Amino acid sequence: MADLFIIQTPKLKCAPNIEVYSLLEAANILNCNSKKAVECVESGDLPGLKIGRSWIFPKVAFAQRLNELALEQSYTRKRLRNSDSTSKNAISVLQKRTPRSGKSGPTARVPPAIPLVIESFG
Repeated sequence: MADLFIIQTPKLKCAPNIEVYSLLEAANILNCNSKKAVECVESGDLPGLKIGRSWIFPKVAFAQRLNELALEQSYTRKRLRNSDSTSKNAISVLQKRTPRSGKSGPTARVPPAIPLVIESFG
């Protein structure tokens, strides 16, 4: 009878249930081509891992980063909208100021012309 050897392999200390997107899946989610998706990963905008010649994207990290980007862009749009409305409010306040002569709208004051002096040396 032959002896039976049992070889125990060390257990990996990583979660076996980590779900990942492939490069094509990530590009499809982003609605772009794979080249653009790689550019986003290489620039650090998106989380991804290069394994050999392939890219993988952990689903949780990918979703978190998309949420962060969405909130950043939303904040930027809101800030720009508020600064535009502040400018519009300032303009409307200036337009509401009317001179006593009865004219409506902003009055433009033209500065006096600066005389042009040309000296000839001869």
